[in-house]
Amino acid sequence: PQPSNFHRYRSKQPARPTSSSSQLHIFSPSRAAMLQSAWGRFTFLRTSLGLVVVAAAGLLPSSVSAQFYNFCHDGINTVEFIDDGGNASVDVMVVQAPLFSTNPKVGQKLKHLKMFHTALVFAQTLEDERRHWTLEFDFIAGSIFNGIAPVIANGTMVWNNDARYCLTRGILWERDHWTQAFDQVHRLTADQARRLFQEFIFPFNSSAPGSFPQYELWRLRTPPSNADGGQLSSDERKIQIHDVTCADGVTWVLHFIEASLGVVRAEKYQLLASTVAVDADALEEVDHTDPNVWADLIRCYENVNDIFHGAGIFRKFWDAHKVLSMQYIYDTNSHKYYRI
Repeated sequence: PQPSNFHRYRSKQPARPTSSSSQLHIFSPSRAAMLQSAWGRFTFLRTSLGLVVVAAAGLLPSSVSAQFYNFCHDGINTVEFIDDGGNASVDVMVVQAPLFSTNPKVGQKLKHLKMFHTALVFAQTLEDERRHWTLEFDFIAGSIFNGIAPVIANGTMVWNNDARYCLTRGILWERDHWTQAFDQVHRLTADQARRLFQEFIFPFNSSAPGSFPQYELWRLRTPPSNADGGQLSSDERKIQIHDVTCADGVTWVLHFIEASLGVVRAEKYQLLASTVAVDADALEEVDHTDPNVWADLIRCYENVNDIFHGAGIFRKFWDAHKVLSMQYIYDTNSHKYYRI
């Protein structure tokens, strides 16, 4: 569990509730790669993410094309909860499915790497009628691989990393899609459910393109200042750049329910979510207004685009370790470049 530092980006951003994360640790090519999760731990004494994927049972055929998700093509901008007289009738459920499982060629395979997509389902039951809505928080540009590098043209770099909420009617992709989790975590009254959407979700979602929140795939960590050079656990490393992915949108909603609506579960709920953690020796902010630094940044991200352009999912994962040996990384929410 790690506290959020999103106050750096948004003064009134809610803190992240306590959670336990499934983490895909990626080290430089000179170190071992390790897959660690809340469900289990596997260590592969190989040197790249691509080899980890293969060692984890040849999960993805090379014929799989890049996953492109047309985000929020059928979203709605209002939700109508029926008055329940103050008797709690709206269930809030955390739902999870293996990443990319909407692609029939991928299916459930990525569950073996503990990689899951997380969302929320709301359900109201009144007079034997049960209605559902699904709330997702995700990268809006189709494929998460589009958020790894900017669009480069004529010496400029444009990042398109907007992450937003999307509300749809019904259970998105039907109940059977959510194979990893379908857990009821809260029950709200209709008035509380309306407050959640009116006071938090809709205002939060109305921000302009390019503003917070921006999707950030990587969680970059460095050793603490007093590290002795030995092997460090996840909790011992300092988070320098926070990831912002689907699970963050879920945790913010759950935090608002408890902190602002005052609805607290009688029993503790622990959210399990996937994150990609990158361990670096050190991180240094660079001055991207320096022409030499800017030219080097463009060269770096041109290489990233070359790696991923036109590649299928299998090839993208296979080549991801090359990205992580890059010299620079961009924090999409602070809009700063760092030298690794």
